[in-house]
Amino acid sequence: MTALGRMRPIASGAQDAPAPLPAGRSLLLLLAGTVALPLLLLAGSAWHGWTQAWRDAEAEMLRAAD
Repeated sequence: MTALGRMRPIASGAQDAPAPLPAGRSLLLLLAGTVALPLLLLAGSAWHGWTQAWRDAEAEMLRAAD
């Protein structure tokens, strides 16, 4: 072990392949997606329902005023 880290043997003529991403990062993104997507869908549905309720109430008030 050196000060820079563990040394790996290098085969002659082999090119350095990029190191794969750690599984922790992709799992963290997957977890964030599984939490965020349903919350965004719920928020969008709630917003749509709220605006629809206001439109219906406005139409009802206009009908009652006539």
